[in-house]
Amino acid sequence: VVLAVGLAALALSMPLPSNVTAPVVVMPADARAVFATMEGRLEFIAPAGARLQEGDVVARLGNPQLSRELERLRGEVQHVTQVADNLRRRRLLDPQAGLPLPGTERQLRDLEQQLGERRLDAERLTIRAPREGVLWPAPQRSLTGRHDQLENWTGSLFDPKNQGCWVTAGTQFGWIGPTDSWEAMAYVDQAEINRLEPGLAATVVADALPTHQLNGTVTELAAARLAATSPELTRRLKLPEVVDASGSRLVGAWYQLRIPLAERFDPEVAPLMGTVAIHLPAE
Repeated sequence: VVLAVGLAALALSMPLPSNVTAPVVVMPADARAVFATMEGRLEFIAPAGARLQEGDVVARLGNPQLSRELERLRGEVQHVTQVADNLRRRRLLDPQAGLPLPGTERQLRDLEQQLGERRLDAERLTIRAPREGVLWPAPQRSLTGRHDQLENWTGSLFDPKNQGCWVTAGTQFGWIGPTDSWEAMAYVDQAEINRLEPGLAATVVADALPTHQLNGTVTELAAARLAATSPELTRRLKLPEVVDASGSRLVGAWYQLRIPLAERFDPEVAPLMGTVAIHLPAE
């Protein structure tokens, strides 16, 4: 009895470890997001999981309005160029005939500048890989959010049913990154951030891999609070939000933590949502 009481007293006197839990996004380390910077109709997209080199085509959009504008500008440049050439030839015989030439040349320069800008816009309809790596799709989307009326697709842009759908500027196709290096980005409430520091061990469990523990170490804490996240990410992480006429915004103050993961694994999709337990020193 005395021994049992002594062991109980010893157990009560021992410091107990504690954890800080937080939602996380698990994704390839150093992954680069791939976005549409011009709106257009989806004509081509590389397969999800494709291994790409920097500069390879991820997707290609078509924009009929831009195509018509390019055709119009090319026609106007050709026409004004011919007018300017005629004025130069006539000026050789009659100096008075060349008086409109300066204005015509200014008009030609303006048109050529407009044509150059629209050609750059046309080039942006081809979305290229910003780095080498594997192409991971962005999260699937529903129509519950606020989207452009033309942008009525659901699911993933990689789904065959969405071939030919309208994609607005700013839409994310996915990420490109390595498969041999993964990290978790944790979202920690302000009430817990002061308890954390680099070097703490962490255990991550992804929702899609509930029996697979991923171990890592906190390496970086954001110095400033998170200003905003995308509504889709806010909902997937189940962070508190307020939705009103202006859109969705976070409730409270949240900070990001970076946690490189030690294990190598090969999920079918990325990113993965999950939960991290950050292990605090025993008190």
